[in-house]
Amino acid sequence: MSGPPPALPPRNETTTVSERVVPLAPEVPPKDSVYVNSNSGGHYSGVPLPNNTISYGYSDSLSVISVIRQVQLYSSPQMNEISDLFSVNNVGTENLKTRLAAELEKLEPTEESQYWAGVIKDYSNQFIRDKRIDELETHLASGITENLRALVYLKTLQIRYKIHHKESYESLVTKARYSDVNKEQEGLIESLPVDARLKDIIRVFNFYTNEKAVGIKMENDSVGNDVSNGSADESHLHPNNFIISISKIVENIPNLTNEEILYVMLKINKLYTLLIKDELFYKINRSLEDQQEEVFKHISVQGINLQNLYKKTLSGFLTNEIDSEKLAVVLDFVVFEGFDFILRLLIWAFTSNQEKILQIEGDELNGFLYSAEFFNGLEWEIRDILSISPNIIKYENEYHLMTANSLNNNNNELMNLKEVNDDLLIKINELNRQLENLRITHGEILGQSESYTVDLEKAQAEKDRLLQIRDDLQEKYEHLTMKENVKNTTKANKEFSARNAELEAQIEVLKKNVETKKAKLAKLAPSSQVSSPVLH
Repeated sequence: MSGPPPALPPRNETTTVSERVVPLAPEVPPKDSVYVNSNSGGHYSGVPLPNNTISYGYSDSLSVISVIRQVQLYSSPQMNEISDLFSVNNVGTENLKTRLAAELEKLEPTEESQYWAGVIKDYSNQFIRDKRIDELETHLASGITENLRALVYLKTLQIRYKIHHKESYESLVTKARYSDVNKEQEGLIESLPVDARLKDIIRVFNFYTNEKAVGIKMENDSVGNDVSNGSADESHLHPNNFIISISKIVENIPNLTNEEILYVMLKINKLYTLLIKDELFYKINRSLEDQQEEVFKHISVQGINLQNLYKKTLSGFLTNEIDSEKLAVVLDFVVFEGFDFILRLLIWAFTSNQEKILQIEGDELNGFLYSAEFFNGLEWEIRDILSISPNIIKYENEYHLMTANSLNNNNNELMNLKEVNDDLLIKINELNRQLENLRITHGEILGQSESYTVDLEKAQAEKDRLLQIRDDLQEKYEHLTMKENVKNTTKANKEFSARNAELEAQIEVLKKNVETKKAKLAKLAPSSQVSSPVLH
């Protein structure tokens, strides 16, 4: 690299939301109007790109820079999966040629189909070496021939995987279904709004990235609405929003087998995880600040965090904002030009919505920016998006210099923070120990409580049983008591009846005696009157 870098442009007092310290500063990309080799620049972390003759200059357009960087990145060893499940070979090249010939026999020859057939056959990427990028973008804007899109993706992404001979895709699906990570996350995967075929592909992707891949980088990219239900083990990361959104688009590409869909998802996931997202967000902010200064100031004054909007757009990949046909075109451009196309798309959306943005404020403005209307309310014109070509190398230089300076200036502060962090870790460990003791005590109390509850239930059951016996005995006692009383009364009545009969008999005897005596007395009375003299 020759000559000093160009002076940084003056900045407004408004601080962009992307200006924050990150832990590592990648190599600063070139700023001079000279061609660069593939080991320079770019917005992917820690990716040494292979040395080849495809290069770009500082004065080249964003389209040229983006396409060349993507070709260099796809040629990088870091884009290949490292696992005993896959092998990388060149059999896929001959397979693509055979499939291309078969597809061309079915298609009527058109300018579009012939162009994309030429791209598939061009394994030296001569059309990129010749910098015929405008021609590429014209055909991308028109849409890749539907029946050839699968082959274009397989060739461009340099997918040359083959499952190990001891395995098959079907056996991977079976293993994935019963793997620990998918057992933990089965509820999450089943809740996804996709068909059973894609759920199986996501299970295999999840199984591979968590348990089989070597040194793979996974990310949680949720923005306030994480798809995770929090039940998964911390060491097992769920499929992020980005890969789920991408899978819905890739599934609709004709002529892709389930195995090839998995390979495409793995490649695009590599692109996503290697992307330095803070740098991309910084470039979006700087592009918006330079090209739509009034809009940028208006939004900044409202205190709206644009970085969350960028995260939402990137991680969700606009699946809720635009229709599937436009999403396919956006993914086509991302495959060929990388995520800098998302930068252009966002700047185009801010530019197209400029009038409305300047008319509203506060919560209404925030709601509009995060709504689907921000994108789908616009007249879709891909040429307008491609006309946006900010100087991203300048912004990348700013970002890396700012990051390097921040790291140097804050070294002491970082040391202090490290000491504070160590103290906090000690306190956290102590609190964890106390928490563990409390957990054990709580467990013991719960155990005793359960034992007491069981004993109480037994005692209560015994009490209920005894009460029932008491009630039965009481009822029997009352019944027996009533029968005894009746028996005694009957006996007494019989005794009284016998005595009454005796008394009645005696009375009859007495009556008879009286009658007899009366009769005798009556007989005696006349005789006494005759024999007795009259006294004067």
